[in-house]
Amino acid sequence: MAATFMPLISKIAKTIKADFSDIAFNTGDDFYWSSNTNTIIHKTIKKESDLWLLLHEIAHSKLSHDRYDSDIQLVKFEALAWDYARKLIAPKYGLSPDYDFIEDKLDTYRLWLHKRSLCPKCLQTGLQKNENTYSCLNCRCSWQVNEARLCGLRRKSLRNSFTSATN
Repeated sequence: MAATFMPLISKIAKTIKADFSDIAFNTGDDFYWSSNTNTIIHKTIKKESDLWLLLHEIAHSKLSHDRYDSDIQLVKFEALAWDYARKLIAPKYGLSPDYDFIEDKLDTYRLWLHKRSLCPKCLQTGLQKNENTYSCLNCRCSWQVNEARLCGLRRKSLRNSFTSATN
């Protein structure tokens, strides 16, 4: 079974790339969409889940996801791209969605967002103030976070951003 399945996956991947000839495709260490170069970087397509990751990145391209202003907007872009891939691209190639796989991928972003928003002082969820800065409504702590989508998350406490009100 595996001997006949791999060539089928490769054939579908070639068809997908040909159908989206307006996008450049290059192999690399991960799956991602570069809006700057109109290129999808992808690992070697070996299994059906790889096809789904490829379709997901194509969806980012078709939805013009090139910049996000907040972490929650990135999570929204991820959900929109999975929805687009599942509903509008995959049926053309006879691919049935693996909802658990998609939710697992979305969960990585949800967890990323949750960890970034945790106050390093009191561990309550904070609010994003700008691209890399959060503040806590509970203890008034502010912290900066690194990009950390593909590497380890770092949170650096700043000073308390608000002073306590006195009566």
